[in-house]
Amino acid sequence: MAGAIDPSERLALQLMQDDLEEFKPLQKGKGRADEPDDFALALQMQSLYLTNHIQSLTDREYCLRIQPQRNTEPLPAPVPEQPLPSTAVVAGPSRQGRTSAQANPVISGSVRQPNASNSAGTICKTPVSAVVRSLASASLVDDEASGSTVTNDSTPVDEDQDLICVACDGAYGDNLAVSVSCGHVYCRDCLACLFKASTTDGSLFPPRCCKETISLDDVEKWLPKELLIEFEDKEDEFTSADRTYCSNVNCSKFISPYHIHDGLGYCEACDV
Repeated sequence: MAGAIDPSERLALQLMQDDLEEFKPLQKGKGRADEPDDFALALQMQSLYLTNHIQSLTDREYCLRIQPQRNTEPLPAPVPEQPLPSTAVVAGPSRQGRTSAQANPVISGSVRQPNASNSAGTICKTPVSAVVRSLASASLVDDEASGSTVTNDSTPVDEDQDLICVACDGAYGDNLAVSVSCGHVYCRDCLACLFKASTTDGSLFPPRCCKETISLDDVEKWLPKELLIEFEDKEDEFTSADRTYCSNVNCSKFISPYHIHDGLGYCEACDV
């Protein structure tokens, strides 16, 4: 909203209107009554401009009077941020600026134990899921250009130091987080979320971080067995050149090429 109205501005506009009124009598008897000449038309346009400008000032004054009433509710007190431990190793670009604006931010420096539902990879919090998807399409070139640093896999990490998950910003011990090929660190939950997303969206398969494929052999021990089975089934589907699906509209499951003989497929899911 603009600042307070300058009284001299309104006065100047009113004086200009008075000057125009003095010119109007000079036009009497000149030209046809139904056809104003150019000078008369110019006076009308200038008068209309001044009238609109004065009305604009009046509207602005009204807005300035009611504006304080709209902001009487005090702003919520800012939530203090807990600093990371002095020995924390940040493996990848910080996501704190992003997660602080989201509904359920994870406070850095807190070590979280993975729960059963998240470990299974079946439930991914919306903010973390969105971050995981964006990391899949990000690149190391983008990270380097932004000035962030990535810890190399070959660099040994002190057992007393915490690893910072690139997706949720949680701090974890090295027994609860893993570093992938690009150098970013994922906790068990977020890694499972990444692999779970790749089983439901073909564009995210195979799982990637910074456009580098995450090898299942490197992270297999960090994933729950149920998710591994589901991932292997989807790997068979997404890597198949000619995909065949069950004709049963209530099933529509993928039929593996191993179950197709002489052009006829057998669906194990619904026995069709």
